[in-house]
Amino acid sequence: GALINARGEVIGISTRNLGGPMGGQNIGFAIPIGLASDVMRQIIEYGSVRRGWLGAQFGEQPLSLQADGSVRRRGIQVGEVTDGGPAWLAGIRDGDVLLSLDGRAIDDARAFQLEIAQREPGTEVELEVARGDQSFQTYATLIQQPPLR
Repeated sequence: GALINARGEVIGISTRNLGGPMGGQNIGFAIPIGLASDVMRQIIEYGSVRRGWLGAQFGEQPLSLQADGSVRRRGIQVGEVTDGGPAWLAGIRDGDVLLSLDGRAIDDARAFQLEIAQREPGTEVELEVARGDQSFQTYATLIQQPPLR
């Protein structure tokens, strides 16, 4: 059902509640309303949900210590590049590190994957890639995300 805030605004759609043992604490899961609205719009407009896909898996880079004593993560790790997919055609390979998307630094694999999925198939993206001690710019054209197996 609808998940509402204190002002009565719909902010999500409840999808699952997990109850604790013997009626203890519950944990609820919901789809954010923005995502639900976008899915509804796409189904009405196209008859299905359209998701951009780059054709690779991505993971977090380890944190690194900076000169000022702070820690930060730079880029995301590339793995399992699909032969013939957009990433492969753009020259991206397993073990590469993506540094930026359309000129914006990347440091969160999950946020990157969500941003790619929210883009239309056919969209061209600019990527900065590091391989060893070299880096290069490349372009990839997103395709429709294949069905999950």
